[in-house]
Order: sequence, then C-alpha cells, then structure tokens
Amino acid sequence: MRTACGLSENSGTDAVTVELEIREPPVRELIADEVKALWDEGLKYTEIAERVGWNRNIVADALTYWHESRGLPAPSCPRTARHFLGGVPYGYRRDGWR
Repeated sequence: MRTACGLSENSGTDAVTVELEIREPPVRELIADEVKALWDEGLKYTEIAERVGWNRNIVADALTYWHESRGLPAPSCPRTARHFLGGVPYGYRRDGWR
C-alpha cells in the first residue's frame, strides 16, 4: 500500500510530498519472538516448526533474524543451537564419545 501526503499551496510554505510504502513484515519477523522463546525452552527446530505452523527453514530464518536484529551472533546450525542450550550436540554421548 502506498500513501502520499503533503501541504496545500494555501499554507504559505513550499509544498512537500512524502511517499510511504507500508508493507507486511515477513513471516520470520512475525514469529521471531515466539520461535526464540521456544528455542530457549530447548525445543528442536522441527518441534518449534510444528508449534508455530511453519517449516523448520522458516524457523531457522526467524531465529537468525531475532539474533541479528539485536546485534547478536546467530547459531550456525541446529547442532550448535543445542550446544548453546547446554544439551549434547547431535551424534555425541554425554561422556564425549561418539
């Protein structure tokens, strides 16, 4: 949607026109806070995707957006995300052996 507004010529000043483009935010921005809250609870990307009703790629994008919009480094992959949560990375046992 585009809107335009300006001053009338009778106002005694030079007319100024300002155009604003109003857009719907992308899905990743809309669900970012919810995704981050679920991620903080320790849910996997696929589990979060089931809860929010979007696929895990959009969930990953939302989590990346959440971090980057706050100037924070985003987790690089689901394994890293689980490691940040204090969990055991995929493929490893608690004693450190594969």
